[in-house]
Order: sequence, then C-alpha cells, then structure tokens
Amino acid sequence: IEETYYPCREIARRTGRKFISENKPVVAGLMFVKCRFTDITAMMRHISDIAWCYRQTARTGSAYAAIPQTQIDLYQHTIGIFTPSTEIFPVGTLPIAPGDRVVVIGGEFSGQPAVLQQLIGPDSAPTICRLTLPGANSIEWRVDTDPRLIRKITEQQYDTLVTEISAI
Repeated sequence: IEETYYPCREIARRTGRKFISENKPVVAGLMFVKCRFTDITAMMRHISDIAWCYRQTARTGSAYAAIPQTQIDLYQHTIGIFTPSTEIFPVGTLPIAPGDRVVVIGGEFSGQPAVLQQLIGPDSAPTICRLTLPGANSIEWRVDTDPRLIRKITEQQYDTLVTEISAI
C-alpha cells in the first residue's frame, strides 16, 4: 500500500467546561487505498473479512475497479480535505505560459490533461488558450478553450493523467 486516504473532519463540542474534539469521517467507512492495480487482489485476500472493494462489473470474479486520479482529485477538491501528496498553490501564483502542463477543469474536455500551445488575446488577459490534448489512440487533438477552464499542473500530475488515459 502506497497511501491511504480516509478524510475526516475535526468536530469540537463543549461538555460542561471542557471542549472535546474528535475526528468524524466525511463518509463513514469509505477509505481510498493507492496501490498498484496488480496489488489489489492480494490486498483483498488479506482484508476481505473487514473490507470490500468495488469491482468493474457485478459478476463474480470481475476485476477490481480502479478510480482515476482525476476523480480522486475532484473528490478532494469538493470536500476540501487533501492527501499529503497533493500540491496546492495559492490562486494566481502560477501564471500560465506556452509549454505548461494543464488540466481542463470544465466543459467538454473536463479532466483531460493538455499542453498549452498558445495564448490568444492581450498579454494581460488572454481570451483563448490553444491546447494539445493527448489521445488514448496515439492521436493528439488541438482545441481552443477559455483560460478560466484550465488549471496549471505539475509535470508529475500530467504524466499520471496521460498514463490513466492510455490505460483506458
């Protein structure tokens, strides 16, 4: 197991003159485990009496389901609780420039990694970003999108997303 993610919120309550704090899970019993896909079966053999894992289909013997990193990132952003490996930067501190790795965060290509090719419009406020999207079928796509629909990501995050797309 590389990493586990069991998001909890600290709840403080007052009992008489004392404050008591405890951690309550965001979704009780829902824990995410980051591991190699090939390690899931062995892990489930050891913990299947206390846990279960989604499968790709309802059929017995179906492969265990893997959750794409983009969906985990979306879940973390939605609930506002991140894993230690999540890189967070204050808004506006990462200006985009041609050659940057980005992820589309809305619209038709939401969740797709891309390379920013060109900013179109005034330097102070570009109105269109021209992106190259890597396809799972070894074809690259060039699309134009609103700059508000992309977010700069690290090279490692980009590589992870491209690997997930290639596996589909």
